[in-house]
Amino acid sequence: MGINSFWLFYIEADSILVSLINWGNGRYYVASIGPRVECDINNHQSILKAADESLSSAAASADISEDQEPIFVGLVIPSSWVGQDGKITKERSDVILPLLKELDLKPSGFMSNDEAIIEESNKPDDFPASFINLYLESNAFELSLIYLGKIKNRIRKVFDGDFNAQLVEDSLLELNLESTLPPQIYVYGQVNDSIIENLKNFPWVGKKNIETFLHFPEIKLYQDHDLINIFFKAITSQMIGGGNPSHQAVPPVESPEIEEPEEKEEIKTVEDLEEVEEMPEAAEIPEENLEEVPFEDLGFIKDLPKPEIIYPLHQGENPPLVEKGFEEEKKPISFKLPKINFKLPKLKNKYLLFIFPAVLIILLLPLLLSKANLILFVTPYEFDKTINITLDSDAADLTSSIIPVDKKNITVNSSVTVKTTGQKTVGNKATGEVTIFNKVEKVQNIPKGSILIDSKNQNFELINAVQIASSSSNFETGTMNFGQVKTVISASDIGPEFNISKDSVLRFKDFPETSIVVKSNVDFTGGTKDQISAVSQQDKVNAESQLAIKLKEEADQKINQDFNTSNDAIEETIQTKKGKTELNREVGEETDDLTASAESTVSVFVFKNELKDKILAQFLSKETGYSDSEINPDSFVFTLKIDKLDTNKATGSLNIKGSSLPKIDTELLKKNISGRTTKKAQEIIKKTISRVYDYNLKITFKIFNILPFSPKNIFIEVKNESP
Repeated sequence: MGINSFWLFYIEADSILVSLINWGNGRYYVASIGPRVECDINNHQSILKAADESLSSAAASADISEDQEPIFVGLVIPSSWVGQDGKITKERSDVILPLLKELDLKPSGFMSNDEAIIEESNKPDDFPASFINLYLESNAFELSLIYLGKIKNRIRKVFDGDFNAQLVEDSLLELNLESTLPPQIYVYGQVNDSIIENLKNFPWVGKKNIETFLHFPEIKLYQDHDLINIFFKAITSQMIGGGNPSHQAVPPVESPEIEEPEEKEEIKTVEDLEEVEEMPEAAEIPEENLEEVPFEDLGFIKDLPKPEIIYPLHQGENPPLVEKGFEEEKKPISFKLPKINFKLPKLKNKYLLFIFPAVLIILLLPLLLSKANLILFVTPYEFDKTINITLDSDAADLTSSIIPVDKKNITVNSSVTVKTTGQKTVGNKATGEVTIFNKVEKVQNIPKGSILIDSKNQNFELINAVQIASSSSNFETGTMNFGQVKTVISASDIGPEFNISKDSVLRFKDFPETSIVVKSNVDFTGGTKDQISAVSQQDKVNAESQLAIKLKEEADQKINQDFNTSNDAIEETIQTKKGKTELNREVGEETDDLTASAESTVSVFVFKNELKDKILAQFLSKETGYSDSEINPDSFVFTLKIDKLDTNKATGSLNIKGSSLPKIDTELLKKNISGRTTKKAQEIIKKTISRVYDYNLKITFKIFNILPFSPKNIFIEVKNESP
């Protein structure tokens, strides 16, 4: 493979990844990528083993023999490994140099990872790239602020525990910038999905007294194949197209001029080469003419420039698009047509004279049919103002302190049912017939309800009052006849234990047994006892509590359905008046379920749609940028802090916060750039449109980089997010 191929070593703090870069079809391409192999960067044997493993795998994937392997290597290393003099620090060179000697490889130069990404991000004839570069290690990270193609600042932080986005924001605040940051963060290194999600979900904007980004930044993750694609392009660009020739590992190739295509096509694998239009092969350079970079330099460029800023940042907005301070101004593209000497033959048919104009028209036809889409990315005007106001549903006119509002009322009916937890004992009393005997010789009257007691001390009641005849004696026979009467008694309480048997003896509580005796005539029946569900006091409390929650939920849902379709309902003014709660059972009643129902009336103040424009004009018309903005009421948020709320009025403070795009006369811009080259159109945009920080231009027929001649074929869109 000779000099037309080289190894690309991407070395991180704890791993190494080796790729093979080849030359073919007039350009460099990635022939194979080895695996990322972890290692101890401070252990020679560990890094040697890792490099050899990744290199061997890359060679095997490319199907090359050992004698075909290249001897040159390009290095990509973390930016913290590069010293102030532009060379690799001694600590790291003591690691890298023995590694390359052991592998018998010759260094062609090195680049830091963030410099390589900048090199690839800066597209020709376009705005220099601006972004934040975030390289993560296991316990540290390096953050580079790139602004308009230059590194403005670098910072390295060591952390304990898990990495999180708060560490990045703290580091950005340490930079003490006077303006907002470019809304792109490029992330690579020791990164996993949870880190990316943490960065994407972090509240970058909207914090009080902290302003880093105008809006949420785009988080872009670079995988290994993305990085290799970026690094090899940056390195080959330095090797054959830039830098100091005396420090080039591979001198420029002298080959026939090849017209560059308008759009570069990435070729990542060998198979992709088959789909690319054939281009002349680069002239083979004798290997003996190759100048090896000394181990002491290891650089594509001997003295790397220190990070500097060409464009100053302005407080509160992105920098103007006027280019200043370029070291070398790009010259406009120019070409010469070859002189062609020929004589027109005499034509017998005069119509043949129109062939050349017809061909010319056909060639120019794409310019007439071409269409262009231009997206302008602008810095919006930001508004944030708080005023003391009174919301009044009775007011008709807007003033500097009173805002008329509508008052809406909602009636909500709801009910809940809960299972009862109370217990109640129910049953029947036992009853039976008894005979009451009177032992004394006088009539006995016993009142209703008199208590009888059995042998178990269980109480019974006399159901009806009775009169018992007196007893009589027969002296001839020596016998005594008791007076007696039959009646019915019942148990004093429920339960089967009162079902006493026949011939049981009872006594009256208030009559001595010497005068009256009682005996059951039958077995008593009917005594039962059961436990049943009933309403407890706690059941009532639970039902009323659940009803209150349900009423609020249904009221909120009703408000959202009826009033919040345009976010005009003012939640801070919601008032709820709950009616009387009705229960279908009282405490102690037998039931398995308890139902509670009630009616509530909910009122809320609502902004009048027709007044939103007037409110913004009333309170923001004197603010900077208002008159130069395309005011869209839907882009503003009204936040109220209510101090006092009455039936028809609410007093407090109103915060109005939002943003608006600057006014741009797109029709005039179309006329100014129609038929112009893309470079000229860029200059016009920079000079005539304020607050534009980037743009994206796509042309359907990109011939000579000329925009359509007709303004009607140019379509312009204005956005405030990042491209």
